[in-house]
Amino acid sequence: MPTSENILAILRSAGIVENSQSEETYREVHAQQIALLFRQLPAALTATLLIAFIVAGVTWPVADANLLFSWLIAVCALTGHRFLLWRRFAANAPRAEQMERWSRSFFVGTLLSGMVWGAGSVLLAGEDLIHQFFFGLLLAGLAAGGVSTLSSYRGVYAAFLLPSMVPLAVRMALYLDPVHVAMASMMLLFAALMLGISARIHATIAESLRLRFRNLGLVDTLSATKGNLEQANTALQREIGEHRKAQEILMKSEQKLRLHAHQAPLAFIEWDLSFRVVEWNPAAERIFGYSRQEALGRHAASLVAAERSCDTIAALWKRLLIDKHSAQVTIDNRTRDQRNIVCEWYYTPLVDGQGKVLSVMTLAQDVTANRQAQERLNYLAYHDELTGLPNRSLYNDRLSQAMIEARRQGRYVGVMLLDIDHFKMVNDTLGHEAGDELLRDFGKRLSVCVRESDTVARFGGDEFALVLADMADPRDAIFVAQKMLDSFAPPFFVGGRELFVGPSIGITIYPLDSDDLDGLVKNADSALYHAKAQGRNNFQFYSAELTARAQSRLDTETSLRRALERREFLLHFQPKFSLETGEMTGVEALIRWQHPELGMVSPQDFIGIAEESGLILPIGEWVLRAACQQVKRWHDEGLAQVRLAVNLSTKQFRHSRLKEMLAGVLAETGFDPRFLELEITESMLMENSAAVSEVLDDLKAMGISISVDDFGTGYSSLSYLKRFPIDALKIDRSFVRDVPADHDDAAIVRAIIAMSRSLRMKVIAEGVETQEQQQFLRAEGCDEIQGFLSGRPMPPDELVQRLRSRPASD
Repeated sequence: MPTSENILAILRSAGIVENSQSEETYREVHAQQIALLFRQLPAALTATLLIAFIVAGVTWPVADANLLFSWLIAVCALTGHRFLLWRRFAANAPRAEQMERWSRSFFVGTLLSGMVWGAGSVLLAGEDLIHQFFFGLLLAGLAAGGVSTLSSYRGVYAAFLLPSMVPLAVRMALYLDPVHVAMASMMLLFAALMLGISARIHATIAESLRLRFRNLGLVDTLSATKGNLEQANTALQREIGEHRKAQEILMKSEQKLRLHAHQAPLAFIEWDLSFRVVEWNPAAERIFGYSRQEALGRHAASLVAAERSCDTIAALWKRLLIDKHSAQVTIDNRTRDQRNIVCEWYYTPLVDGQGKVLSVMTLAQDVTANRQAQERLNYLAYHDELTGLPNRSLYNDRLSQAMIEARRQGRYVGVMLLDIDHFKMVNDTLGHEAGDELLRDFGKRLSVCVRESDTVARFGGDEFALVLADMADPRDAIFVAQKMLDSFAPPFFVGGRELFVGPSIGITIYPLDSDDLDGLVKNADSALYHAKAQGRNNFQFYSAELTARAQSRLDTETSLRRALERREFLLHFQPKFSLETGEMTGVEALIRWQHPELGMVSPQDFIGIAEESGLILPIGEWVLRAACQQVKRWHDEGLAQVRLAVNLSTKQFRHSRLKEMLAGVLAETGFDPRFLELEITESMLMENSAAVSEVLDDLKAMGISISVDDFGTGYSSLSYLKRFPIDALKIDRSFVRDVPADHDDAAIVRAIIAMSRSLRMKVIAEGVETQEQQQFLRAEGCDEIQGFLSGRPMPPDELVQRLRSRPASD
């Protein structure tokens, strides 16, 4: 049975379908081009020889005889060699496949001929313009004559033209006068023109030869055309009959497939290779909202693809066309009315027998409702439906993760259980709808009391639970608990009524109380029970010690907040003395708290709490103002011009309003900043060099002195001593206590004093309590001392008496 390929072959053999140019035809054309070169060679050689003798006669009077004879001999020798080459070609009558060797020989001879004529024009023309012009015309004539004989084969004419004309043109251009440059330009322009003419002649010759051979082939096949056509016609009729039968079968199959696609409940879409719609069934119209007419020819990106799905679809499409395998994907889609839906897609590439993808068939179904139902189920599995908070399952998972991370980082986790005091009464009196509204509002207030990394959950009823993750200190739970109690102080508005409710909170700490999840929850429940027993609306720790400590801390903080208003703070001053003169050089202001119930409270018991709560800022400002007012009165009364030293806390030092606060206090009190010395710690200097330097520069610009308190107990790096404008170092009492008996402490003190003197800083020793210590420090060159030996911290009145009665120390 003839196939389509057989029929095509028969038509080609009959000449009806033209063959592309064969290699054999190419070789024949190539051979004829070379034969044309050799056929015209004798006449060209004769003309060349004749012109050479004419040139010799013209240049005889002006040219060097030796050069002229050498050139003429070269022309004759080359002409003779090329004539012999022609004789051998004519005698051998080479075949087409042998022509390549002969073309190379002819090319080399032509190139050498051009080089000889080019050399002759340069060597024989001399300096006379007329002879140069003569050679220019001569070479132009040779070029014009050779264009017809040398253009049949590509490149041969250029092999003669360029080496013959370019040397003389270059020589003339080098004269650099207008006439020579013009002649050189004309020669080069002429050469370019002749090369173009040669190219056109070559194309004409080649095309003529190709037509000749094609016509010869047609003549050879005309005799067989009739029989071949009859044979092709018979085969074609048989092929047409078979195609008609196959087409009928295919049409029936396509009709069934079209009916199936039309009636299918799934979207049936066919895409071309550019991802444009070829087929679009009624189910696709129903799902995506576009009619078939609107969808046909449109690209998926403008039809159904949601923006966030484009990258996924592009990657899938690329994989389909490369791997040619079916694929399934669930992605977000967009409908005609801009609704977002979720569809499940099944892609099948249609591949022909040669492995080429023709199009891509897809089935799609809208699974938005299923997805939403599944997401709702997943959400309800881990969240409380009423409040939207995590439920017990998610809470346990978050707590487990927090415990693992705390164990790895050496941190703490707070576990809290709490419920709403008297919630049952709300339910009973106002109904469950009001109770539900209260639970929702209660959960919202809890959520704003914690960090994003913490977890607020509802276990059921009015029972809530919290995970305080990544705590640096167990006492951090106190602040959260107090924040919660404060947040529930304002009333709730439920069902148009104002309700005051509060929580009872039980707290336990991982890993202090337990390292087991169930144990922690059980401990928190016990603590919650204890909080209820204590009268509700409070919090209790599982550990009695922590509960007591937390309560004490809260009581202290509450009292501190009221202490400034009630004027419970007072100042004591500890004097400093010069070891050289024995005179009092300054005083350090030290805060004391006269608590109405506890009596005098040590700074060690409340300064830390003031720092953590932020109360240190107003307290520190009060200390500075009160101390400046007191010492300013002493200066105004004519007492000793002592300097005032005030400790600066870390929060004060970092505060953006430090400079503004200092300037305000100095202006209000009239205190001379030259007598003010601010004491800071080493740790303050280590945190942010640029910011620290800026603050210290501002203080120095105000005229305030800076000293480093407790020097030697902080960081080991001493580079800050040369970077920052520090006036004095205070040797910590821990080094002074055992000198001179302890050789190590003595060595440290000596080193600090020596270093201070090298850096031109004043050095002050703290905690001096014995004569031996004072004598040692005086001998080592210490500037000032401060301690019980010279004076304890004392009230202002007592210090004034000392100033008046004894201005110098013993």
